[in-house]
Amino acid sequence: MSIEHSRGQTGRCFVYQATAFVALIVVSSCGTGQATNPASHVALGSALQHALENNASGEAEQWQNPDTGDRGTIRPIRTFVSASGIPCREYDVAVMGGTSDSWRDVACRDTNGIWKDGG
Repeated sequence: MSIEHSRGQTGRCFVYQATAFVALIVVSSCGTGQATNPASHVALGSALQHALENNASGEAEQWQNPDTGDRGTIRPIRTFVSASGIPCREYDVAVMGGTSDSWRDVACRDTNGIWKDGG
């Protein structure tokens, strides 16, 4: 599976996959800084899936990797339906720890209930 996303020349995208029980968590983290520890992306990915599925717009989801000290928040901003009828959410991410970064992105929910990069 590949997810393509463009953020211009200064932005960089990272796509991480982690198996949690039977579910596949796919995270596309597109910020302007360096990537945090890959283990932190698992924590971020889990929190992102939870926030997009369960949190009301404006309600922040906290996450933390106690092994690295990386932490942050995910805040869904708005929910909408794409032109093709797919539910999508715009959200903000803030990461603190080894590297600090923040960005806004869009994810859309696939037929399996997994939120994937929709930008």
